[in-house]
Amino acid sequence: MPRAPRTGDWLTLLVLTVFWGSAFMFNAIALESFSPSTLVAARIAIAAAIIFVYMRASGIQLPRFGRRWLPMLFMALMGNVLPFQLVAWAQQYIASSLAGVLMAMMPLFVLTLAHFFVPGSRLTPLRVAGFGMGFVGVIFVIGPDALREGGGGFALWGALAALAAALAYAINTIYARRLGAVEPVSLSAGILIIGSLLTLPGAIIDVPELATPTAGALLAVLFLGALCTGVATLMYFRLV
Repeated sequence: MPRAPRTGDWLTLLVLTVFWGSAFMFNAIALESFSPSTLVAARIAIAAAIIFVYMRASGIQLPRFGRRWLPMLFMALMGNVLPFQLVAWAQQYIASSLAGVLMAMMPLFVLTLAHFFVPGSRLTPLRVAGFGMGFVGVIFVIGPDALREGGGGFALWGALAALAAALAYAINTIYARRLGAVEPVSLSAGILIIGSLLTLPGAIIDVPELATPTAGALLAVLFLGALCTGVATLMYFRLV
């Protein structure tokens, strides 16, 4: 059974909220110079490099290659590669604010999946009401006009892609919770290394067509990789 949350857990969650919430804005800036595939590959590669250096400096080793890497492969796909690619593609056609609203569906997905797959996390009317109020609150804070913004004919597909990303994150959260106690640093490093390898081919294809990136786009990618992905992934698995 999970232990009761402590003050440090809530502070970690607050920092994660800032990192993840700001990622939509930095995605929009980076997409002015980078394709979705290149952006995702660079973001994950930067995160992998930072976490790997931290891991080695801490004297922690990656698990020996074998079946223990299969869970990391699944989490790399569902927690990084797939949702990052979906959100980056979606933000070409929908506003960052709308992407944020749609990603707020993730807790509802987690709540529903946890009812079936996590012991002690039954779906109660109070939990449904709480998360429903939270989602309505997100829409209210961002503004109803965000729901009417779009990018032409692809706006609906962009919205569906953002929802699919939220579902992927939710599946990853449930899977990580069911793993039990694991070493978070080596787990984070392994996941990000796999993610880098999976996204490299798409980035290589797109690189020749890229224009010279702006300083703002480069800084946005650096922020996304170092904080929104690298540090955030480590904090996330420590919290889970």
